[in-house]
Amino acid sequence: MTNKELSRRIFDEIYSKGKVDLIPETHDEHVRLRDPSRDTILEGPESIRRYVESLRKGFPDFKMTAETQIAENDWVATQVLCHGTHKGTYMGMEPTKKNVNVRCLVFQRFRNNKVTEAEAMWDVLGLLYQLGLKPAEAIHDDMAATVPH
Repeated sequence: MTNKELSRRIFDEIYSKGKVDLIPETHDEHVRLRDPSRDTILEGPESIRRYVESLRKGFPDFKMTAETQIAENDWVATQVLCHGTHKGTYMGMEPTKKNVNVRCLVFQRFRNNKVTEAEAMWDVLGLLYQLGLKPAEAIHDDMAATVPH
C-alpha cells in the first residue's frame, strides 16, 4: 500500500467509520499529531484514539473526504473536506444539531507504513460560524477592528 493509499485508509476507516482499533496498525507508537488551531500536540496511539472518539462523539456521522493529495518521499499532503452533524458535546460546546462542512489540510509523515508525525490545520472560524457560535456581524466587526484605517 502506498503512503497516499494508507493516508486515505486512515481518513476512511478511522476518522469516518470510527474504527479506532486500526490506530496501532496505522500509527507509530511514538506518533505526534499537531493541531495548531487548538495549540495541541497529541502523542502516541492512545491520544489519537481519544481524539477520534471525542470528535465522533460530537459529530457521530463525521466523515473525512480526501479531495487532493500530493506525496513526496515520506510525506503526504491532503486537502480534506470534513462534514458531520453536531449531535454531541464537542470541545465543551453543547450540541447544536447543525450540519457543518469544514476544509482541512493534513500533512502526514510515514515510516514503515505507519504515520510517525502529522499536522492538521482546519478552518476553526468556519466551524464556529456554521455552528452559530459567532454571528457574521461580530466576525466582520472583529476583523475590521484589526485592519488599520
